[in-house]
Amino acid sequence: MFLHAVSLADITNADGSQILEDSWLGRHPTGRCNFNWPKSPPSNSLHWTEWQSALSMTFGADRFRRINSTLGTWINPKDLDLWYFSPKSNRLIKKVSTGLWRSHGIKPKKRGLPQFEAHSTDEGSAKWLLDHGKLHIADVSITTTTIRLLTYSPQHSDTILPLLPTKKKTLNTDDLK
Repeated sequence: MFLHAVSLADITNADGSQILEDSWLGRHPTGRCNFNWPKSPPSNSLHWTEWQSALSMTFGADRFRRINSTLGTWINPKDLDLWYFSPKSNRLIKKVSTGLWRSHGIKPKKRGLPQFEAHSTDEGSAKWLLDHGKLHIADVSITTTTIRLLTYSPQHSDTILPLLPTKKKTLNTDDLK
């Protein structure tokens, strides 16, 4: 938390081949941060020695902070396979192509995780999405016949990027009544 890092990319150089000196030594980041991080308690030199050891063991970082393999090509967030949940309409929604969204209706169920139809006949444009109210990034489990809503972020999502770190709400069927 102190380093405001979500992934390895946040603490490495641009090509992902070397851990940044500030991140290695435990210096507070000076760059712009997109998240509202909680305050961290002060750390001592032993914590940062353990941190360096963990980086070395996990990523093969040597004394020059070089890691075993580079991170690779960046992924365009628009290409991510994200699902959204609309509490207003009790529907799961997924972008299927540029300008086209598909929604999946809930199946009646008495207990367990909410389940949604795997095959959707309800499609629309970005304007059509307005009818569904606020969309929340969702974690789903998919089978050939059912999509289960595992969790969703109660935080409103205006962008395609996940808003991390965030608390997620674990669901059961009673939450949708």
